[in-house]
Formats: sequence, structure tokens, C-alpha cells
Amino acid sequence: MFINRFRGGVPEFLGDLEHLQVLKLWQNNFTGSIPAALGRAAPLQEVDLSTNRLTGEVPRSNLLVYEYMAEGSLGDVLHGEGGDGNVMAWATRLRVATEAAMGLCYLHHDCSPAILHRDVKSNNILLDEGMEAHVADFGLAKYLRHGHGAASECMSAIAGSYGYIAPEYAYTLKVDEKSDVYSFGVVLLELITGHRPVGPHLGEDGSLDLVQWVRARVDQGGGVEAVLDPRLGGDVPAWEAAQALFVGMLCVQEQSVERPTMREVVHMLQQAKLPPTPSLHDLRGGAMPMHPSAAAARVRVVHHDEEAAAGGGSDSECEGR
Repeated sequence: MFINRFRGGVPEFLGDLEHLQVLKLWQNNFTGSIPAALGRAAPLQEVDLSTNRLTGEVPRSNLLVYEYMAEGSLGDVLHGEGGDGNVMAWATRLRVATEAAMGLCYLHHDCSPAILHRDVKSNNILLDEGMEAHVADFGLAKYLRHGHGAASECMSAIAGSYGYIAPEYAYTLKVDEKSDVYSFGVVLLELITGHRPVGPHLGEDGSLDLVQWVRARVDQGGGVEAVLDPRLGGDVPAWEAAQALFVGMLCVQEQSVERPTMREVVHMLQQAKLPPTPSLHDLRGGAMPMHPSAAAARVRVVHHDEEAAAGGGSDSECEGR
């Protein structure tokens, strides 16, 4: 399975398109690949999802035709492997995060049965000519048979990308919507820090992943400025950055039940531009300023400062209801 991109010569019945993206599936993979790539993706055309325009079958070939995403993937643009070499602005990062969250929210809450993406990462968030985000690559997607809020399902093997996989999935092979929430949290931290989820740049010997690196900075008493992408300079609204980091840290909680739903994530990100005060707070022990939107989303954060003072460490309990 591979993707080719073509420009020009688009048949009229495909609509007002100048560019195409074609996913080609070899003949012997047709049966297994089409249900994953088309059966799940084709009906999902409402909210920030890469839209399938045509399925074509020709001798010895099977093609899926998608709208061309001119700017490539978020990973390429964010890490300088695509685009014009300019640093992605903070406002664009926050908007892209919100749009991607809306796409995942649609999969989890507006599809019946719910759909798990299982491979959420920056390279699977595509950007169109207007830099609008689209969730793509449903090759690993899975229907959640038991419906919303049901027990996790067991997989026969781990699927996903290193650095984005939720702990419970890696250890137990159990997966549910909160596994996607964790992966999205890693993408959000990626947008905030400008770092890839794994690599030698994290920690002195590269032994940390991005989540561990951010937690270490936070536990050392650093504010959001300690993890913010230095390429952004000083032109970042303090509250927006703090709220985005707050949401990201909620998403990557070790216990899946402590993570918010994607619906709550969308709500909190949409409210990030409405600060009660334009100030920056330290993140000691994972603590962050609480925006009213978080309360509206019914996510409660309890900080145990007395235990920290007594040497018992600091703790955050996040409870999604």
C-alpha cells in the first residue's frame, strides 16, 4: 500500500479539485485493506476528516482517491520537513490542535458504533491549502463494538506509532477511546514544545519520551515557558500556552479513566482564548491554572500540596465525569 500525489487532469465528476491523492492497494490486499481504509473513512466526511472522493477498481489495481492536502502532514510542517521553512505560528498550532480534536471527537462521539483511530500522530494529521487540519490514515481504525463508554477491547497485537501509544495499550493490549486521547495529548505536547515524541534531544541521553520530558520539567518547578518551543519567541499569549499545556497533560495521564473525553478536550481548547487573567502560573507538581471551561467540562483537579511539603511528592487527580 502506498500513496501517490497527482496534479491536474481531474475528471469533472470528482468536483472542484485541482489535486488528487491516490492510495493504491495491491490486488492481494484488496479484501483486508478496503474495509479499513474506505469502509471507515468514506462515510466520515462531516468534520475535519480526510475525504474520500472516489473508489476505482481497474485490472490489477485498486485505487482510493482523496482530496489533495497541499501542505502535507502536521509533522512535516512542524518539524521543518515540508512547507516553506517558516516556523508554524502559535495561533496556527492552537487552531490545528482544535480542528484535529474535533475530528477525533466526531469519531468517538458522533459515529455509531464509535470508531477508534489507533494511530493518532502528527504525520496522520494532514493540512490543506488553507492550513486546515484533517485526521487521516484509517488503516488501523477499529469499530468499538460495545458502544460509547464500554469496556476496553483486547487486541491481538500492538498497533500504532512509537511515542504515541498509551501505556495501558502497550502493557495490556486493551484499547478504547482514551487510548486515542493519550495519543492526541502527545500531538498537543508536540505542538507546544516543537519536539518529536522520541529522540536524542529529550533528556541528557535521549532516554526520555516527550511525555516524560515534559513531566520532568514540570516537576522541577518550571512554568510553561520551560517547555515552550523556543522558535516561537515571545509572541505567545501566556494563558493560551498554559491552558494548552494543561489540556495536554490531562490527556496523557497514566490512568486512562483520568483522561478527558475528546468532547471535553474540544471544549477546553475552544475556550483557551478566553482567559480570566492574562498571567502565567508555575506548574509545580503538575498544577496548572484552572480555566472555567475545565470546570464546565467537569474535569476536577486536586493538588496535594501538603503531601509534597512533607516529602511525599506531589500528585494530581483528574476525574472525568
